[in-house]
Amino acid sequence: MLRIGEFSALSSISIHMLRNYDKIGLLVPQYVDELNGYRYYDKQQLLQANQIISLKSMGFGLEEIKEILLMQQSDVTVLLRLKLQSKYRELRKIKDQIRQIKVVINTDKKLEDYALSIVRKTIAPLWVASLRGIIHDYPEEGILWEQLNKACEVCGIKVDTESPAMAVYHGADDSNEMLDVEVQFPLDKEYAADNEVKIYPLPEREVVSIVFKGCYSQIGTINLIVAEWLEENRLEIDGQTFSIYYSSPGNCSDDREYVTELCFPIKERNAN
Repeated sequence: MLRIGEFSALSSISIHMLRNYDKIGLLVPQYVDELNGYRYYDKQQLLQANQIISLKSMGFGLEEIKEILLMQQSDVTVLLRLKLQSKYRELRKIKDQIRQIKVVINTDKKLEDYALSIVRKTIAPLWVASLRGIIHDYPEEGILWEQLNKACEVCGIKVDTESPAMAVYHGADDSNEMLDVEVQFPLDKEYAADNEVKIYPLPEREVVSIVFKGCYSQIGTINLIVAEWLEENRLEIDGQTFSIYYSSPGNCSDDREYVTELCFPIKERNAN
């Protein structure tokens, strides 16, 4: 039999931790002297001590280890495979975090606020009232918003004022400087509509998002930063870019106070 100090030295587990393991029933001494309270361990318990150290190094918690030590070997193998999958997920997450940190570090100091605002997230599905048209420049979006607002009033469509409005950019014709833009109001439910307004559901979408404050002239610079972020994270745009307006010309007269979220639908880049 080994006294706790001897067992500690041989197992490389501190006396403090051995007492804690005893307390939670993980590694209980073979014998405790009732007179002086000395703990004694059997040499065979060194195997269990090593297993505890090994499982801790794999990332298992003490309560998990207690259960594992009571399992059949076949069950342990299944659990180890599940832990391996979990660690791979953690590794992918850490690699994503590293890439995102690198983008911020490598971004011009004047643009760091933009880079720090980039996130990957899922946008929930919702119904929208939509109107699509051709405009000459982004400020002319206001014309489309007025048309959509009037059309919704005529059709008795109730706009969800608690949710921000959105605009989708379908493309630009550089030859005549025209923009194909679709403006959307979120709805609380499905409505019937006329030919001018379209009502349809937007599916759940995974996007890379960046929020910025101020006028829309910043969008070109922001697009470049997002492109670099996507490149670093092995992602590519999958669908039409759209904007979510939290503060816009519709409810704010000072373009310095505009708050806009640019969203880029994404997918994993093909390894080939």
